Amino acid sequence: MKYAVVFGFCSFLFALSGCGGQPETAKNAGTTGGSTGSNGGSSAVGGSTADIVRTCAVPNDCVVQSFACCHGCGIPNASDYTAMNRYAAYDYQRAVCPIKATCITCNAQVGINVLQATCEQGQCALVDLRQSDVTACSTASDCYVRAPECCECGGTTNEFAIIAVSSTATVSYASLVCGPSQACPDCAPQYPAVTVDCVSGHCQIVN
Repeated sequence: MKYAVVFGFCSFLFALSGCGGQPETAKNAGTTGGSTGSNGGSSAVGGSTADIVRTCAVPNDCVVQSFACCHGCGIPNASDYTAMNRYAAYDYQRAVCPIKATCITCNAQVGINVLQATCEQGQCALVDLRQSDVTACSTASDCYVRAPECCECGGTTNEFAIIAVSSTATVSYASLVCGPSQACPDCAPQYPAVTVDCVSGHCQIVN
């Protein structure tokens, strides 16, 4: 069962958005297992080793990061990404991505923003929305679309960034991406018309 969602709910209000590219020469390295990770760690890419720093205090301290210099096109594989401290991500990217590396440009695609980063027990953790309780559903009518950030009002609302979550998981999603005392402004975001379906028991935006 499918239905077109024209707008989402304004409620508690994160993104792997748009597209990056697949490197012409570099290969992805490393995997992420489950939703939690250990502090520190390293990834070997192109002969170099880069530290992965996962220490965090609030969800906004964390970002989704590709293990490789360039991330692939299309629906992402969780094993190609990790969650790390946002302030360490720049140094990590510089370590794994040669200055002259060229990434192939991807075509924009809806429904690819399925990986989010959160903070669990002081460690950045990767969340795959395709397997998370916050997207659990029985039918498409159990789902709605929203901005990926904590606050829907002022969040990213283009068709390549928005995500689909369960209509009963408003508070649960907020606990993943919002700080403990974060307050959101009150407004009604306008969302593009996209198609949402319940795929294998989880809400997803589909083409």
